[in-house]
Amino acid sequence: MGKCSCCSPAKPVIITYGKYSYENGNYYLGNLLNNTPHGKGILYLKNNEIKYDGDFVNGKKEGNGKYFYEDKEMFVMENNKKFYFMKGDFYTGQWRNDYMNGQGIIYLNNGKIKYKGDFVDDKFEGYGQYNFESGGYYIGQFLNDLQHGNGKLYDKNGNIMIEGNFINDHLDGNGKIYNPNGEYFIGQFKEGKIHGKGKSYTKNGDIFLKVNILIIKKKELENIILKTVFMELYLLQIIKCMVEVKYI
Repeated sequence: MGKCSCCSPAKPVIITYGKYSYENGNYYLGNLLNNTPHGKGILYLKNNEIKYDGDFVNGKKEGNGKYFYEDKEMFVMENNKKFYFMKGDFYTGQWRNDYMNGQGIIYLNNGKIKYKGDFVDDKFEGYGQYNFESGGYYIGQFLNDLQHGNGKLYDKNGNIMIEGNFINDHLDGNGKIYNPNGEYFIGQFKEGKIHGKGKSYTKNGDIFLKVNILIIKKKELENIILKTVFMELYLLQIIKCMVEVKYI
């Protein structure tokens, strides 16, 4: 009588411990499955420095792990300039299919957190907090490493400066700007500029100015762009730069 193949016992998965060498001189020490990194292990550079310490699945980083940056290996845009990650900076968090995917934290080599939040394929995407060199920070939605969606910008003392909808690092749609003296502006924005209707309020919540800003001369544009780094130009100073302000 023949034996049913479906009843045959599954072959045991044999995990071994050993070394796996890469063509570029880097090497791995840890758990292996079929001579491939699988399980817990450490990836070393050819100079014996640790590059990654964590989980692997079928030769790829997957699970939880810690990744160490090289000088200028990666960068993000900050205040229209490239912010490079340097030697000693590292990421710790979740991985999938060899990429940072899920929740994680990037630490700088001075111990400070640069970013904490969601990642998709090595990029900030989802909800997170990004800390600027100035000491200020942004909390909100990200897409493709950019502030994108609802978010808030704070100064280094934790005071809220701007809140609203962001598109590609610029306030776009409805937003609110706070003046340090307690006054604030609520209105419409486009590509980081006041565009459309808005109202200025005193710190007590009383309206003291209504505007409808639609036309701005090109040469004045640079003076009123609201960058996603903390502004030194607040609402009253901004309005003085406007060429056409329609009072309602």
